[in-house]
Amino acid sequence: MSEKALAVRPQPCHLSLEVVNMAKEIAPLATMFGLQPNQATIAMLTGYELGLGLMTSLRFVDVIKTSKGLQPALRAQAMEALINRSGVLDEFTTTDLVDKDGNPTGCTVYMKRTNNGMVKEYTSTFTHQDAVRAELIDKSNWKHYPTDMYYNRALSRCARRMCADVILGLYTPDEITDGEWVEVVGGEPETDSIQAEQSPLQSPPEKGGNGKGDPVQPASKASEPVEAKNEEAPAAAEPEKKVSVKPPAKQEAPPLEVNTVADILAAGFDVGAIQAAVTALKEDGQDVHFPPATNAECQQVMQKLQEVPSAAD
Repeated sequence: MSEKALAVRPQPCHLSLEVVNMAKEIAPLATMFGLQPNQATIAMLTGYELGLGLMTSLRFVDVIKTSKGLQPALRAQAMEALINRSGVLDEFTTTDLVDKDGNPTGCTVYMKRTNNGMVKEYTSTFTHQDAVRAELIDKSNWKHYPTDMYYNRALSRCARRMCADVILGLYTPDEITDGEWVEVVGGEPETDSIQAEQSPLQSPPEKGGNGKGDPVQPASKASEPVEAKNEEAPAAAEPEKKVSVKPPAKQEAPPLEVNTVADILAAGFDVGAIQAAVTALKEDGQDVHFPPATNAECQQVMQKLQEVPSAAD
């Protein structure tokens, strides 16, 4: 994908409370990009500071889970787009290296920049030997897309040297994950594994238990043998009389107050239902975006969703 396909803002923007709240509202929709809400919020806010749109950030800013926490990473396509848009470079060239048989063996990226009358230039080359030394050459992406992977490494290294103010010193996902080019390395919360561990206050099952981990109940006096007594059997209980109860009249739910996408999600509708409602509204001639961008659009979508009672099931 070329950089022209990226929705890039004229210049990097500073975060405001309004933008943060907007990102939090959009975050639940990020499941379509394979992101969890907290990762989506980080991706959108990072991209916004770089000058990318919020939805574009979800596609080109990956959030990687590392030993030091969540870390944003910028894809090479977005790096190139931001650098080209900034106009800070005097020269910018890339050269793919191949052997005599035409097989890719590396990539060279050259950048030249003039800043306050000072000329700075740098050439970054990443070769097959570099990939072997970094133990990357056997990774799946390096086997199937070597030309792209050589370019990504050479570009990001050169960009951090020459355009750190444009890309804020970010790395590519490939660099953070040691060659495994992934969109998200997050995983589910670890609460299940924690709860699975046996609590120190819980005693292990005693010998003779039910075999399912339930503790053995202590023997009671009632379980001890007793002499049989001739007692009159208790009278049989009379069968219960069936009483028919008339169900209460169904009451219509009060209309929901909807102003944001988060309100629609809280009402029980998923992303697929919202997208279907937007499509239906567009077919009716309504000008509605996905995701709904204004309070009025959110209310239109909710009204459309409520026309189909099973949409929230």
